[in-house]
Amino acid sequence: MLNRPLATLVTIARTSSFQRAAHELNMTLSAVSMQMKTLEASLGVALFDRSTRPPQLTPLGREVELAARDVLAAEAKMTALVAEPGRLSGIYHIGFVPTASVRLAPGMLLHARAAHPEARFEMTTGLSDDLTRRVQAGELDAAVVTAKAEDRGQVIVAEEEIVWALPASHAETAIERCLEDLPFIQFIPATGIGSLIDAHLTDAGQAANEVIVIDSVEAVMECVRTGLGFTALPRPDVARYGGGHVASRSLSNPPLMRRLVLEQHPRLDAGDQGRELAKLLKSD
Repeated sequence: MLNRPLATLVTIARTSSFQRAAHELNMTLSAVSMQMKTLEASLGVALFDRSTRPPQLTPLGREVELAARDVLAAEAKMTALVAEPGRLSGIYHIGFVPTASVRLAPGMLLHARAAHPEARFEMTTGLSDDLTRRVQAGELDAAVVTAKAEDRGQVIVAEEEIVWALPASHAETAIERCLEDLPFIQFIPATGIGSLIDAHLTDAGQAANEVIVIDSVEAVMECVRTGLGFTALPRPDVARYGGGHVASRSLSNPPLMRRLVLEQHPRLDAGDQGRELAKLLKSD
Protein backbone atom coordinates (compact mmCIF):
# COMPACT_ATOMS: atom_id res chain seq x y z
CA MET A 1 0.00 0.00 0.00
CA LEU A 2 1.41 3.37 -1.01
CA ASN A 3 1.25 6.27 1.42
CA ARG A 4 -0.04 8.82 -1.10
CA PRO A 5 -3.65 7.51 -0.88
CA LEU A 6 -3.36 7.72 2.90
CA ALA A 7 -2.39 11.39 2.64
CA THR A 8 -5.37 11.93 0.34
CA LEU A 9 -7.65 10.19 2.84
CA VAL A 10 -6.45 12.50 5.62
CA THR A 11 -7.08 15.53 3.42
CA ILE A 12 -10.62 14.38 2.58
CA ALA A 13 -11.34 13.89 6.27
CA ARG A 14 -10.06 17.37 7.13
CA THR A 15 -11.90 19.16 4.31
CA SER A 16 -15.06 16.97 4.47
CA SER A 17 -15.13 16.96 0.68
CA PHE A 18 -13.65 14.99 -2.22
CA GLN A 19 -13.91 18.16 -4.33
CA ARG A 20 -12.09 20.41 -1.86
CA ALA A 21 -9.44 17.75 -1.29
CA ALA A 22 -8.89 17.47 -5.05
CA HIS A 23 -8.48 21.25 -5.33
CA GLU A 24 -6.06 21.41 -2.40
CA LEU A 25 -3.96 18.51 -3.69
CA ASN A 26 -3.95 19.78 -7.29
CA MET A 27 -5.66 16.58 -8.44
CA THR A 28 -8.77 15.90 -10.50
CA LEU A 29 -11.89 14.77 -8.68
CA SER A 30 -11.82 11.47 -10.60
CA ALA A 31 -8.21 10.84 -9.51
CA VAL A 32 -9.13 11.37 -5.85
CA SER A 33 -12.14 9.07 -6.19
CA MET A 34 -10.02 6.39 -7.89
CA GLN A 35 -7.39 6.57 -5.13
CA MET A 36 -10.04 6.00 -2.48
CA LYS A 37 -11.60 3.08 -4.38
CA THR A 38 -8.15 1.52 -4.77
CA LEU A 39 -7.45 2.02 -1.05
CA GLU A 40 -10.78 0.44 -0.13
CA ALA A 41 -10.05 -2.50 -2.42
CA SER A 42 -6.60 -3.04 -0.89
CA LEU A 43 -8.04 -2.95 2.64
CA GLY A 44 -11.13 -4.98 1.74
CA VAL A 45 -13.54 -2.57 3.46
CA ALA A 46 -15.74 0.41 2.56
CA LEU A 47 -14.33 3.60 4.05
CA PHE A 48 -17.08 5.92 2.78
CA ASP A 49 -20.85 5.95 2.86
CA ARG A 50 -21.59 6.87 -0.77
CA SER A 51 -25.36 7.02 -0.27
CA THR A 52 -24.84 10.60 0.99
CA ARG A 53 -23.67 13.63 -0.96
CA PRO A 54 -20.86 14.33 -0.41
CA PRO A 55 -19.74 10.83 0.68
CA GLN A 56 -19.03 10.59 4.40
CA LEU A 57 -16.48 8.48 6.25
CA THR A 58 -17.97 5.43 7.93
CA PRO A 59 -17.14 4.81 11.60
CA LEU A 60 -14.50 2.32 10.44
CA GLY A 61 -13.30 4.84 7.87
CA ARG A 62 -12.73 7.39 10.62
CA GLU A 63 -10.61 4.83 12.51
CA VAL A 64 -8.58 4.11 9.38
CA GLU A 65 -8.06 7.84 8.83
CA LEU A 66 -6.65 8.19 12.35
CA ALA A 67 -4.34 5.24 11.71
CA ALA A 68 -3.29 6.85 8.40
CA ARG A 69 -2.11 9.90 10.32
CA ASP A 70 0.13 7.65 12.42
CA VAL A 71 1.55 5.97 9.30
CA LEU A 72 2.33 9.32 7.67
CA ALA A 73 3.93 10.63 10.86
CA ALA A 74 6.07 7.49 11.07
CA GLU A 75 7.15 7.94 7.45
CA ALA A 76 8.16 11.54 8.15
CA LYS A 77 10.08 10.48 11.26
CA MET A 78 11.93 7.76 9.33
CA THR A 79 12.86 10.26 6.61
CA ALA A 80 14.20 12.63 9.25
CA LEU A 81 16.25 9.88 10.92
CA VAL A 82 18.17 9.02 7.75
CA ALA A 83 18.69 12.61 6.63
CA GLU A 84 22.32 13.60 6.26
CA PRO A 85 23.34 16.83 8.00
CA GLY A 86 23.07 19.70 5.56
CA ARG A 87 21.22 17.63 2.95
CA LEU A 88 17.57 17.29 2.01
CA SER A 89 16.25 13.91 0.87
CA GLY A 90 12.80 12.41 0.61
CA ILE A 91 9.44 14.03 -0.03
CA TYR A 92 8.65 17.39 1.58
CA HIS A 93 5.14 18.80 1.79
CA ILE A 94 5.44 22.60 1.62
CA GLY A 95 2.71 25.23 1.80
CA PHE A 96 2.78 28.78 0.44
CA VAL A 97 0.51 31.76 0.64
CA PRO A 98 -0.46 32.19 -3.04
CA THR A 99 1.58 35.29 -3.87
CA ALA A 100 4.67 33.81 -2.21
CA SER A 101 4.34 30.67 -4.30
CA VAL A 102 4.47 32.74 -7.49
CA ARG A 103 7.66 34.50 -6.43
CA LEU A 104 9.53 31.93 -4.33
CA ALA A 105 8.60 28.42 -5.42
CA PRO A 106 10.21 28.43 -8.91
CA GLY A 107 13.58 29.62 -7.57
CA MET A 108 13.44 27.18 -4.67
CA LEU A 109 12.81 24.24 -7.00
CA LEU A 110 15.55 25.33 -9.39
CA HIS A 111 18.18 25.59 -6.66
CA ALA A 112 16.99 22.39 -4.97
CA ARG A 113 17.53 20.46 -8.19
CA ALA A 114 21.24 21.30 -8.07
CA ALA A 115 21.86 21.34 -4.32
CA HIS A 116 19.56 18.53 -3.15
CA PRO A 117 18.81 16.16 -6.05
CA GLU A 118 17.43 13.48 -3.69
CA ALA A 119 14.67 15.81 -2.46
CA ARG A 120 11.18 16.03 -3.93
CA PHE A 121 8.60 18.67 -3.11
CA GLU A 122 4.83 18.56 -3.09
CA MET A 123 3.35 22.03 -2.76
CA THR A 124 0.00 23.49 -1.84
CA THR A 125 -1.32 27.01 -1.36
CA GLY A 126 -3.62 28.50 1.23
CA LEU A 127 -4.14 31.32 3.67
CA SER A 128 -1.61 31.90 6.43
CA ASP A 129 -3.73 30.77 9.37
CA ASP A 130 -4.75 27.51 7.71
CA LEU A 131 -1.21 26.71 6.57
CA THR A 132 0.17 27.40 10.05
CA ARG A 133 -2.43 25.11 11.58
CA ARG A 134 -1.57 22.35 9.11
CA VAL A 135 2.15 22.63 9.91
CA GLN A 136 1.43 22.44 13.63
CA ALA A 137 -0.79 19.39 13.02
CA GLY A 138 2.02 17.69 11.09
CA GLU A 139 0.13 17.66 7.77
CA LEU A 140 2.78 19.91 6.20
CA ASP A 141 6.51 19.90 6.83
CA ALA A 142 6.76 23.66 6.44
CA ALA A 143 4.95 26.67 5.02
CA VAL A 144 5.80 30.18 3.91
CA VAL A 145 3.25 32.45 5.61
CA THR A 146 2.73 36.08 6.53
CA ALA A 147 4.12 36.74 10.00
CA LYS A 148 1.81 38.05 12.68
CA ALA A 149 2.74 40.86 15.04
CA GLU A 150 4.28 38.57 17.64
CA ASP A 151 7.81 37.32 16.94
CA ARG A 152 7.88 33.54 17.32
CA GLY A 153 11.43 33.11 16.09
CA GLN A 154 10.59 31.94 12.58
CA VAL A 155 13.11 32.36 9.80
CA ILE A 156 12.35 35.49 7.76
CA VAL A 157 12.25 34.56 4.07
CA ALA A 158 11.41 37.98 2.62
CA GLU A 159 10.21 41.45 3.61
CA GLU A 160 7.93 43.51 1.39
CA GLU A 161 6.48 47.00 1.72
CA ILE A 162 2.70 47.30 1.65
CA VAL A 163 1.63 50.20 -0.58
CA TRP A 164 -1.50 51.88 -1.86
CA ALA A 165 -2.49 50.74 -5.35
CA LEU A 166 -4.52 53.37 -7.20
CA PRO A 167 -6.13 53.39 -10.64
CA ALA A 168 -4.36 55.63 -13.15
CA SER A 169 -7.25 58.12 -12.96
CA HIS A 170 -6.48 58.74 -9.26
CA ALA A 171 -2.67 58.55 -9.36
CA GLU A 172 -2.31 62.04 -7.84
CA THR A 173 -5.45 62.04 -5.69
CA ALA A 174 -5.07 62.32 -1.92
CA ILE A 175 -5.86 59.12 -0.06
CA GLU A 176 -8.51 60.89 2.02
CA ARG A 177 -10.33 61.79 -1.20
CA CYS A 178 -9.98 58.25 -2.51
CA LEU A 179 -11.56 56.92 0.68
CA GLU A 180 -14.54 59.19 0.02
CA ASP A 181 -14.89 58.68 -3.73
CA LEU A 182 -13.82 55.10 -4.44
CA PRO A 183 -14.61 51.69 -3.00
CA PHE A 184 -11.71 50.17 -1.07
CA ILE A 185 -11.07 46.73 -2.58
CA GLN A 186 -9.96 44.80 0.48
CA PHE A 187 -8.13 41.48 0.48
CA ILE A 188 -9.85 39.34 3.13
CA PRO A 189 -8.99 40.89 6.52
CA ALA A 190 -9.16 37.68 8.54
CA THR A 191 -5.65 36.44 7.89
CA GLY A 192 -2.14 37.27 6.67
CA ILE A 193 -1.65 40.50 4.74
CA GLY A 194 -5.35 41.27 5.04
CA SER A 195 -5.12 41.50 8.82
CA LEU A 196 -1.98 43.68 8.65
CA ILE A 197 -3.68 46.12 6.29
CA ASP A 198 -6.93 46.12 8.25
CA ALA A 199 -5.08 46.86 11.52
CA HIS A 200 -3.13 49.71 9.88
CA LEU A 201 -6.27 51.34 8.47
CA THR A 202 -7.97 51.08 11.86
CA ASP A 203 -4.99 52.58 13.71
CA ALA A 204 -4.69 55.39 11.16
CA GLY A 205 -8.41 56.13 11.29
CA GLN A 206 -8.70 55.64 7.53
CA ALA A 207 -12.16 54.27 6.81
CA ALA A 208 -13.59 54.02 3.31
CA ASN A 209 -17.21 54.88 2.56
CA GLU A 210 -17.53 51.58 0.70
CA VAL A 211 -15.56 48.36 1.13
CA ILE A 212 -15.57 45.36 -1.22
CA VAL A 213 -13.90 42.22 0.20
CA ILE A 214 -12.33 39.78 -2.29
CA ASP A 215 -10.36 36.61 -1.51
CA SER A 216 -7.99 36.77 -4.50
CA VAL A 217 -5.05 39.17 -4.88
CA GLU A 218 -5.31 38.88 -8.67
CA ALA A 219 -8.99 39.80 -8.59
CA VAL A 220 -8.33 42.71 -6.23
CA MET A 221 -5.70 44.11 -8.59
CA GLU A 222 -7.91 43.63 -11.64
CA CYS A 223 -10.58 45.75 -9.93
CA VAL A 224 -7.98 48.48 -9.43
CA ARG A 225 -6.72 48.16 -13.01
CA THR A 226 -10.22 48.71 -14.37
CA GLY A 227 -10.74 51.77 -12.16
CA LEU A 228 -13.39 50.23 -9.93
CA GLY A 229 -11.58 51.13 -6.72
CA PHE A 230 -8.24 51.19 -4.91
CA THR A 231 -6.45 48.89 -2.47
CA ALA A 232 -3.37 48.26 -0.34
CA LEU A 233 -1.14 45.26 -1.05
CA PRO A 234 2.56 44.27 -1.01
CA ARG A 235 4.53 46.21 -3.60
CA PRO A 236 5.62 43.10 -5.58
CA ASP A 237 1.97 42.12 -6.08
CA VAL A 238 1.06 45.62 -7.24
CA ALA A 239 3.94 45.58 -9.71
CA ARG A 240 3.17 42.07 -10.94
CA TYR A 241 -0.56 42.48 -11.49
CA GLY A 242 -0.79 46.21 -12.14
CA GLY A 243 0.24 45.88 -15.75
CA GLY A 244 1.43 49.50 -15.94
CA HIS A 245 -2.10 50.78 -15.33
CA VAL A 246 -1.84 51.17 -11.55
CA ALA A 247 -0.05 53.83 -9.50
CA SER A 248 1.59 52.91 -6.19
CA ARG A 249 2.26 55.07 -3.15
CA SER A 250 3.76 54.35 0.27
CA LEU A 251 1.17 53.59 2.91
CA SER A 252 2.99 55.31 5.75
CA ASN A 253 6.30 56.62 7.03
CA PRO A 254 8.00 54.48 8.24
CA PRO A 255 6.63 52.02 5.70
CA LEU A 256 4.34 49.18 6.69
CA MET A 257 6.23 45.93 6.01
CA ARG A 258 4.92 42.43 5.44
CA ARG A 259 7.28 39.66 6.55
CA LEU A 260 7.16 36.26 4.91
CA VAL A 261 8.41 33.63 7.37
CA LEU A 262 9.03 29.90 7.30
CA GLU A 263 6.73 28.04 9.67
CA GLN A 264 8.21 24.57 10.12
CA HIS A 265 7.37 21.37 11.96
CA PRO A 266 9.93 20.28 14.60
CA ARG A 267 10.73 17.15 12.60
CA LEU A 268 12.74 19.32 10.19
CA ASP A 269 15.25 19.91 12.98
CA ALA A 270 16.85 16.57 12.09
CA GLY A 271 19.92 17.13 9.95
CA ASP A 272 19.29 20.87 9.92
CA GLN A 273 16.64 20.33 7.25
CA GLY A 274 14.76 23.46 8.22
CA ARG A 275 17.89 25.56 7.81
CA GLU A 276 18.60 24.06 4.39
CA LEU A 277 15.02 24.63 3.26
CA ALA A 278 15.20 28.25 4.39
CA LYS A 279 18.44 28.70 2.42
CA LEU A 280 16.69 27.48 -0.74
CA LEU A 281 13.83 29.93 -0.24
CA LYS A 282 16.23 32.83 0.32
CA SER A 283 18.63 31.87 -2.48
CA ASP A 284 17.31 34.55 -4.82
